[in-house]
Amino acid sequence: MKKIDDDHRAAAERTMGRLGGHAPSIEELHDGEAASLTGGAAAFNHLPLQDADIALGGALIPFYRERLRHDGDDPHWAPLDFGHLRSELDVPILLVGGWYDYHRRYMWQDYQVARARPDAHTRLVIGPWYHTGLDRRVVNEETRRWFDDHADRKEVRPESSASVRLYLTPDRGWSETPQWPPKGSTPTTLYLGPGQRITSSEPGNAGADTYLYDPGDPTPSVGIASFGGPGTSTPVDNRALEARADVLTYTAEPFVDAVTLVGAVRARLFVNSTEPTADFFVRITDVHPDGSSFNVVDGITRIPHTDELPGPEPVEVEVDLGPVAHRMDPGHALRIQVSSGAHPMYSRNPGGTEPPATTMRLIPATQTVHLGGNHASKVLLDLYAGEFRTNSNAKASQE
Repeated sequence: MKKIDDDHRAAAERTMGRLGGHAPSIEELHDGEAASLTGGAAAFNHLPLQDADIALGGALIPFYRERLRHDGDDPHWAPLDFGHLRSELDVPILLVGGWYDYHRRYMWQDYQVARARPDAHTRLVIGPWYHTGLDRRVVNEETRRWFDDHADRKEVRPESSASVRLYLTPDRGWSETPQWPPKGSTPTTLYLGPGQRITSSEPGNAGADTYLYDPGDPTPSVGIASFGGPGTSTPVDNRALEARADVLTYTAEPFVDAVTLVGAVRARLFVNSTEPTADFFVRITDVHPDGSSFNVVDGITRIPHTDELPGPEPVEVEVDLGPVAHRMDPGHALRIQVSSGAHPMYSRNPGGTEPPATTMRLIPATQTVHLGGNHASKVLLDLYAGEFRTNSNAKASQE
């Protein structure tokens, strides 16, 4: 059994981030309609991928092609990696971002490292914003307070210099806490079980679920954190996505009492594929009593070429879904999606052994997700039972 770390979301190329533009809707990308797309939408589906710049803008974009040639772990990028400075800095740090910004996971990672420093003064603020939609009033308030505390050399207030301020989604107001996850929360494991159910206890040897991933009709990105705005980056109803044959869903029983998803979320899957490389996308949604299913948090990992993936033993892969602060009301249910893509926000995995940037082939793959026994696929997160205290129930604005 081989374990694949989740270090590599970057390997699932962000074509939209590099080329700009608007991601096609699920309706455009469903049932093979991508073949008739034009303009920016067609560029996302262009082969070879390295020529998408020409297909979109009629000109070669050097930095785009450089990124395609070198994956995120490539030594080529070492001169630009300043990650080691996070633990070396001895200055106060203020981190501000949004739940629907694709930087969310990386900012959370920075916060964890910065907070581990001796005598750290680090503050994390996450609002209900997408990449270009920060609430300037909140940002200005936080910035002024930060400079008052540190630049003016006033006495540092613990609640402002070493704490977390988060907006509790979907619309529950702001909460401040000295740590995240907060005290009183419970580490929880949710197992993917037979019958598309979520169980709280590890199932026995429950077999496996399979689906066909076809890069010619890639699983689309829906409501995914990106550069976009409302409807593109913010939560949307996932029912059309979940109706696709290439999306597995597992659903828990509706909550009797309110519960809040807190902390950081990660998935640990045991998988196989008929191809030597595969992507695995995991998403948590909030299923409302009317059946609508709104995305809460998600993550993706690409397994690089390995002979173990098509082999007889399951491969363990971890997917980092990042931080979460989401209230689920009584009657709502938690759902876990598993699929193999979120195109075009993350470019499709073409399969095979050829470089994704230059291949002209799209090879379908049968993906297997193992359940129970020694290969129990699961999601790990923290739950806070009851009403989580917030400072205000007023909605934070998008600007």
